[in-house]
Amino acid sequence: MMTKPKAMHYLFYPSQNDRNADPLIVWFTGTQGCSSLLAAFHEIGPFVFEPGRMTFTRNEHSWNKKANLLFLEIPAGVGYSDGPTENITDASYNIDALYTIRNFFGRFPSYKKNDFYLAGHGYGAVNIAYLAQTIID
Repeated sequence: MMTKPKAMHYLFYPSQNDRNADPLIVWFTGTQGCSSLLAAFHEIGPFVFEPGRMTFTRNEHSWNKKANLLFLEIPAGVGYSDGPTENITDASYNIDALYTIRNFFGRFPSYKKNDFYLAGHGYGAVNIAYLAQTIID
């Protein structure tokens, strides 16, 4: 039986300041199954949904005023990411994250020279620690 390939989705907002010099922040929201687009559209992205309306407004406190923002939809099956969803663990979550970050740098190699940060909230902080160790290793 052939395994369905994974197709990982991300959303990228370049810095409004200096995309070539400002850091790249990869954002992780909550736990497995929670899309990082929640933070992109309700917290730190350049546009946020207006409560009770179906329109975006400019976020004056967006982090991309001084940083490049990369929001990952991981693991497979979350948001627009697709692929097998059985047996999702912290380890498989981090493999999906590492794969997606490597893919991003493959498509946009100019960002490899920027300072690089992992950020997030909730259980995302646990995954950040695992992923940081994986990157170091």
